[in-house]
Amino acid sequence: MKEIKLIRVDDRLVHAQIIIFWLKKININTIFIIDDQLAENEFLCQIYRLTTPPYIRLKIFSTKQAIQFIGNKKAIPSTSRILVLIKQLQTVMKLHQMGFPMDTIQIGGGLLESGLSRKQIIETIYASFRTEINYLMDKGIKIYCQNTIDSEKITLSKEPEIAQNSEQQDIRVID
Repeated sequence: MKEIKLIRVDDRLVHAQIIIFWLKKININTIFIIDDQLAENEFLCQIYRLTTPPYIRLKIFSTKQAIQFIGNKKAIPSTSRILVLIKQLQTVMKLHQMGFPMDTIQIGGGLLESGLSRKQIIETIYASFRTEINYLMDKGIKIYCQNTIDSEKITLSKEPEIAQNSEQQDIRVID
């Protein structure tokens, strides 16, 4: 049965963690990379194709191409188990606006490897992507952060309690 198993936002796209761990964990046989700039760069596309294991189907699309492809039910083999990799949350929002099917988004990437606390990760993500996160959540899409298969899932909410608490902590009473 063809299905999207995971939509992951990761600025690194395909890398060792994806190939070694995520593909096996969620039993993936197809990767869709959706990135307008990458789709236009044949040299980089070829590098991604060469670094992807031969047993994995790899498709690299612009946002427009992805919408057209996903809309063509015959183009996707019925046995596909798909990992969608996207570099930026802005692209996820654009895809949703164009009708790309999604219900959950995973955020991974360098930010989660930075050694920041859970609170700092949430604050940093909201500071950078508040518009995109609020848009997606308003549409009923769940968003969580998880870098590795063993790491904790950090579920985002529309108004993160951690961010609210940190603002309250900034208020000091001076005697």
